[in-house]
Amino acid sequence: KTHAQAANLPWRGGTAAGRFVIVSRNPLDALVSAYHHSRTLPPGELRFGGDLEGFAPLWEDGRATFGGGCYWDWHLGWWAEHQRGGGRVLWVQYEDMVRDLEGEVGRIAAFLGLEARGEVVEATARESGFARMKARLDAEEESRRRARGVGQRRRVR
Repeated sequence: KTHAQAANLPWRGGTAAGRFVIVSRNPLDALVSAYHHSRTLPPGELRFGGDLEGFAPLWEDGRATFGGGCYWDWHLGWWAEHQRGGGRVLWVQYEDMVRDLEGEVGRIAAFLGLEARGEVVEATARESGFARMKARLDAEEESRRRARGVGQRRRVR
């Protein structure tokens, strides 16, 4: 998984070295999602404490992303790789995954040369759905909170 632009892949061989599943999202939805995500990050370079109106120009300029740079440049680079052919890049729309996650899981499996039997696709979609991912993140956060001692009762002898 990477947020890198196609021209800046961090591994040897670049786009000639593998197959890539690119997930794209409507730019307005991507902006709002990035804004809300940036507000939950630990203090540091990418955390943002202002409003959406202040965040939007930073996001547009590629100064509020995770290595991908400008949304439009990222898409342009990956689209060029996709158009180059060779079957190395599968373009997936986030909105299509929301609408038909099982169908998209099957399409991704086929692209990767994996057997896409019904029950495997169904289980993968179920475990990859928003509700399950949120439940796992909530459980991880609870585990981290308990490890820090927050919410622990003090032992009294």
